[in-house]
Amino acid sequence: MDKISFDQLPVVVAQMSEDINWIKSNLFTTPEKEEIENISGSKAAVNFLNSRGYTISFSLFSKRVAKGDIPCRRFCGKVLLFSSSQLIEWAENMCTPLGQSGAALILAESANRKLRGGRK
Repeated sequence: MDKISFDQLPVVVAQMSEDINWIKSNLFTTPEKEEIENISGSKAAVNFLNSRGYTISFSLFSKRVAKGDIPCRRFCGKVLLFSSSQLIEWAENMCTPLGQSGAALILAESANRKLRGGRK
C-alpha cells in the first residue's frame, strides 16, 4: 500500500466512507426479502396475498391472471412469476373505502341472506 500524504487524507477518507456504506447496504440485506420479492406460481401468490390479509380464492386469482388484471411474467414459458410489491399494489387498488354507511349496508345484506337461508 502506498503512503498517504496529509493532503490526500480527505479524499481517501471520503472513498473509505463510500466503501463502508456500500458494504453495510449489501451486508445487511436479508435473504428473506430477496425470496419474497419474486413469487413463483399462482398458489404461492395466493398464499402470499392471503397471509397479508388480502383474502382471495385460487379460482378468482387464476381468472384475474388469465384476464391480465394481475401483473405477472412467465419464466421459461411455463412458470408464472409474481412480484410481491406489484401484488400488494394490485390488492390495494382493488380495495374500496366503505365508510360507515357502506359497512352497515354490507352487514344488513349479510344478515338478510342468513335469514333467508343462503346466498342471493
